[in-house]
Amino acid sequence: MRRYCYSTSRAVSLLLGAALVTACASAATPPPTAAPSDTPLVAASPTASAVPTQTPRPSTATLTPTLTATITSTSTDTLTPTDTATLTPTPVVNLLVNGGFETGNLSSWEDLGGLTISSAAAFSGSYGAQMETGGRIFQVFKTRAGAAYSVSARVRIDEEIVTPEWGGLLVSVTSWEWQQLGTSPFLTAANAPLGQWTRISFSFVAVTDRSRLEFQNFSGSGQFRASADAFAVTAK
Repeated sequence: MRRYCYSTSRAVSLLLGAALVTACASAATPPPTAAPSDTPLVAASPTASAVPTQTPRPSTATLTPTLTATITSTSTDTLTPTDTATLTPTPVVNLLVNGGFETGNLSSWEDLGGLTISSAAAFSGSYGAQMETGGRIFQVFKTRAGAAYSVSARVRIDEEIVTPEWGGLLVSVTSWEWQQLGTSPFLTAANAPLGQWTRISFSFVAVTDRSRLEFQNFSGSGQFRASADAFAVTAK
């Protein structure tokens, strides 16, 4: 019985000692000091290991192709070219009457002898003037002083019967007062081949309201068998 009480007493003593040690330890630890109110609080930055790693996922977005508009002409209109004005040439007016002797005679001409009308002398049309050895014809026509005119004719020397000492066959224009206005060269076998038509062409400026065209053998002792046709005077 005594042994049991000892044991109980010792146990109580051990318990009391442990409680005392715990109480002393608690008394020795000072209470935590509160942080000053003016010190800012800095949030802790998460470490790299704290950021979860995202596994990329394949994009499921569908790309829509850009539409390129192509303009296709559906017009069937046909371009019509601009109308081109057709210039009507001014008709050439021969100021001479019966310049081609198509009346079959020397009407409208002043006949000073030596020429006749013959179909064998025609350059164009049906008739022409035939010279046997010499002769002269002329025609007066209206002009305007200061205006320019063109003269044309055809002459063919069929035969030079006598070679002239000077001059030859001549087409010329004079004013109403016999002023020389224009002339062809003297025609002989030297410059007008026998049997061929020679074209006469020259210009003049009128000085009166009437002018005169002549065809003649104007030479020294020359004699010609010749043909003449297509006399014309036109304004320039």
